[in-house]
Amino acid sequence: MFTDRNLYRPGETVQLKGIVRRFLDNQIELSLGKKAQLIISDSASRVLVDQEIILSGNGTFDHTINLPAETVGRFRVKLIFPEDPAQADQDSWIVDRYRIFNHSFNVQEFRRNAYELSSKIPTPQPGDNNITMNLEATYYQGQPVKEGSVKWFFDTTQTGFYPDKYRDFLFGDHRKYDSWYWSHYFGYSDDRTHRGSSDRNGEAKLDSEGKTAISFELPKLSFPTALSVKIHSEVTDARDQTLSSSARTTVHPAD
Repeated sequence: MFTDRNLYRPGETVQLKGIVRRFLDNQIELSLGKKAQLIISDSASRVLVDQEIILSGNGTFDHTINLPAETVGRFRVKLIFPEDPAQADQDSWIVDRYRIFNHSFNVQEFRRNAYELSSKIPTPQPGDNNITMNLEATYYQGQPVKEGSVKWFFDTTQTGFYPDKYRDFLFGDHRKYDSWYWSHYFGYSDDRTHRGSSDRNGEAKLDSEGKTAISFELPKLSFPTALSVKIHSEVTDARDQTLSSSARTTVHPAD
């Protein structure tokens, strides 16, 4: 399930879209003619919608809701399918995992952004020890956000390499159990593998053109593996409006 955006004002109209697929025997199938219960509640757990929906021939549904005029916070959407008698002998938490789906969105009073912010990481080369993030902030009238303050948060996590056509091969440190292999290829969520991570933060400044380039040294690894990199940045202009942006990339240890 998803909405057309994640942040709304009180009183606005939310368009909710649901796309349901069944994963069976390594195949994705349509869920035709299925009925489910749609429940939408506000931040105080008051139920706004509680009704039965029927999926279309494409396994989808749509719903429109007008938000209350004075309620803010996180709203929750729940889609509940009937219990399958064939799963009656399984633990309830396993059954619920496959028949209850959740989504949420925020409702807040907010002002429109005065400028836009973009952050990009040029594609790294295999084996790189450093990466760079290019950050730029520009007012919608075209002027740069001169001398804007920047806070950045840098995070790396060791990850695996799971190419689509090589499911029968193990890449990386296969001496250890890798639950992410099973999650990627088979959809299991057995997360027993600890992945080494590293994070740090700092500050910077935009130049007179509203730009900056920040370089980051990647952590040294005892065993060569792919690194998932995320850089979150926050820029504050002279009017104290703060916008955030995130950029991600993966750095592989070799070709």
